Amino acid sequence: MMQKSELLAAFDAAWDRPWESIMSALEGVSEEEAVFQHPAFSEEVSEAGLPLPGTVLWYVTHLAACYRMYKAAIELRPGAPPEIEQVPSSLSAAIADLKQTRDELRHVIANLSEHELDDELHWGNSIVDLVRGIVRHDAWHGGQIAIVRRLYRMREACEKN
Repeated sequence: MMQKSELLAAFDAAWDRPWESIMSALEGVSEEEAVFQHPAFSEEVSEAGLPLPGTVLWYVTHLAACYRMYKAAIELRPGAPPEIEQVPSSLSAAIADLKQTRDELRHVIANLSEHELDDELHWGNSIVDLVRGIVRHDAWHGGQIAIVRRLYRMREACEKN
């Protein structure tokens, strides 16, 4: 299998594989659940206008901003990508934005030649290294989303103790 095909397979699996992906972690999340902040995150620094840290909505917003930055880094290589702002919104709008930015990023990666995967980015790493990092980042945050959702479901039991 070609290197790009393998990268895209991992990229896609981290996104929508049943049980272990961003989309499986987000399946059925409600607006109330998306803004729930467990006390474990209450001392995290909150940025004005953004969802509270540790909330599902924060993770979704963060991932979409990261996808924008990664896409810009690839397109502008070896130049620096512009600073990308996180755009807060409702859960449904944030998930739609996440899907769109991820699709745009995937399109950029899919249209690279095998040779271009070795191109250096502004940060000094290659595109192939970036894509591997994106897969790890998605897996990391997908797991965090799953844990936050479990904490939300257990909130009443925790409040009683």
